[in-house]
Amino acid sequence: MQFEKCLTCPSIKGKQCAGPNFMTASTKGIVEWIIAFQRLNGITNAQLAEKSGIPKGTIDGLKARSDVRHDTLYPIIKALIELAGGVWGGESCPVAISVSSELRQESLRLTQELERAKELLTQRAREVKERTIALMCMFGMCVGLILLLILVIAL
Repeated sequence: MQFEKCLTCPSIKGKQCAGPNFMTASTKGIVEWIIAFQRLNGITNAQLAEKSGIPKGTIDGLKARSDVRHDTLYPIIKALIELAGGVWGGESCPVAISVSSELRQESLRLTQELERAKELLTQRAREVKERTIALMCMFGMCVGLILLLILVIAL
C-alpha cells in the first residue's frame, strides 16, 4: 500500500499528511488507505458520511468502484483525519517527501544502470554481427576452396 507509513505515523494523526501526496496517488491506493485508516481508528461509514458531507451510499461503495474522483475522496480523507483526532493541514508529509526523495534517487540509479546495460547490449550485438559476418566469410572461403579442389582433382 502506497500510504502504509501514514497509518502508523508518529505525528498527530494526519496533522501534516494528505494534500498533495494523496492528490497525486492512484484512486485504488487512496481507497485502500481510507479503508485501512477507517478500520485502524474504528470510524464507521455513517460517521464519515456525516463529517465529510459525502453520501453514505458513495462511501459504502468505495471498495467496489474504480471511477471515484479525487474531489470526492479529498473531503473523505479530511474527515477521516479529523475524526481520528488529527488536524487537517493539507501540507505535504515530511516522511512522504523524504521517501519520495529516496525513491527519486533510486529511480535515477536504476535509470543509469539501465542505460549502461543498454550500451553493453548494443556493443554485444555489434560484436555478434561482426562475428557472424566473419564466420560467413570463412564459410564462403571454405566452400570456394572445396570447389577449387574438386575442379583441380577432376582435371
